[in-house]
Amino acid sequence: MVSSEGGVGRGLQPLTDLLNTEKKSRQGGSPLTTYAPSYSFATSTRRGFVWPDHTEIGSLDFWSNPNWFNVNMWKTNQMTFHVIQGANLKKVVSGITRIVGRMRALPRWTQDGAIVGLQGGEYMVEKNYKFLRHAGIPMTGIWL
Repeated sequence: MVSSEGGVGRGLQPLTDLLNTEKKSRQGGSPLTTYAPSYSFATSTRRGFVWPDHTEIGSLDFWSNPNWFNVNMWKTNQMTFHVIQGANLKKVVSGITRIVGRMRALPRWTQDGAIVGLQGGEYMVEKNYKFLRHAGIPMTGIWL
């Protein structure tokens, strides 16, 4: 898998389409992009799949056929994977995280206000930051 910038909208419509067409820069992103690529996923049929030891460039194809998925990995002769079945998706995700690890709880300061994503250059960032501060929006961080 190749990690890619998530974008501003990550598929949220109509925001993503507006950002992707207006600027021709694809800054709206896609629901298929991620900062943390991993060969693991859960399905609506309460199954999880994990390829824990693979870091090769590859792809997971969920679109070609609604009844199956296709996995391609480059420069490897074999694949090792786990299948997790659970009574509900929470149990499936718990099974996946037992294999790939669990993220630690977020630091307390992240819960004390919004982490606001601002862009557009120094002038626009400052302008929007001051606007939010003046409006009394509690902010704990700025994501540039």
